[in-house]
Formats: sequence, C-alpha cells, structure tokens
Amino acid sequence: MRRLLLLPVLLAVLGCASKPGIQEASEQIRKHYPVIIRLTLPEQAETDQGSADHPRLLLLQKTLEQTGWFDVTASTKGKKVACSFSLKPDAPATIKPILGGFSAPVAQGNFVKILKIEGKGNEARVTYEVKLEQPTTLFPLFQARFPESKLGETKERHALFEKLSRGWVLKSTDEKLEKHS
Repeated sequence: MRRLLLLPVLLAVLGCASKPGIQEASEQIRKHYPVIIRLTLPEQAETDQGSADHPRLLLLQKTLEQTGWFDVTASTKGKKVACSFSLKPDAPATIKPILGGFSAPVAQGNFVKILKIEGKGNEARVTYEVKLEQPTTLFPLFQARFPESKLGETKERHALFEKLSRGWVLKSTDEKLEKHS
C-alpha cells in the first residue's frame, strides 16, 4: 500500500519545481538566437571640419565607399562638410531603406549560457549571457558609434518564465533585437 501512495507523492513533488532547470531554460532561450545587431546609417550627414564629428563622418564616407553598395557624394562649403549616401541596386537585401537613411546588419548576438535562475511562485527570472560575434564589413561604423562594444564581449540579458500545467514556458526576454534566420 505504501508503494502505491509513494508514486503519486513523488510525481507531485517533481512536477512542482520552483524554477526551470538550466537545460530547459537554455533550450527555450536559445530558440531566439542568434539576433542581428543593426546600425542606422544616415542618408545625409554634415559637420564642421575639425569638429569632434568630422572623423566619424570621414569614417562613414570611407567605409560606405569601400563596400561598393552605396553611391557617395561629398561636398565642402567653407567649414561645412556634407555627404549624402544612396543605396545601389546591387546592394545586399539585408541593408534596408528606412526613413532618413538605412538599417544595416553589423554583427550577431549569440546565446552563451545561463548565469542564474531565481524562482518565485509561478514565475522565474533567468539571467543569461549573449556574445557579440560575426562582424560584417560595416562593423567599424558600429565600433565608432559604440566604442565600448568589443567583439567577443558578453552582455547580460534577462528572461521571464511562467509555470503552466505543462511545465515552465518562456514568457518574455529583454532582448530587443530580431532573430537571425
């Protein structure tokens, strides 16, 4: 008789885990990666020669010219330096025209590992790492804009899991980038 009672009690205890396991959480989060890290490029830019923005404008001009995907027009009037950029028809489809410029992929963010899982009732907060990897030819522009970002560097992200009848389910993450398909 005791054995018959032990089995339902054991199943009930195992089914009421206070937080998802590392493997279970990793599998669900990993489905949302890698993500594309994109940079907004202007259609036009202007600055004063010798200003702090001047080297960034020159880098933008040089990098976009080197790709061969943009027509670049530059002009100087007095101390003002102006550039305009237009996408060539043979540019990769991953570079998308947007209002006032272009959105271009510069790298990928990949899931690395779970750092910690904190359970509270029917919810669990998972802290995990993502790594900046696989730069594109436009990555130098991203580094100029975000000098603190380095390839191979990891960043923390967070996910929220909810306990449902069928187990722990990923409810949301604080990742704002789109999944790379």
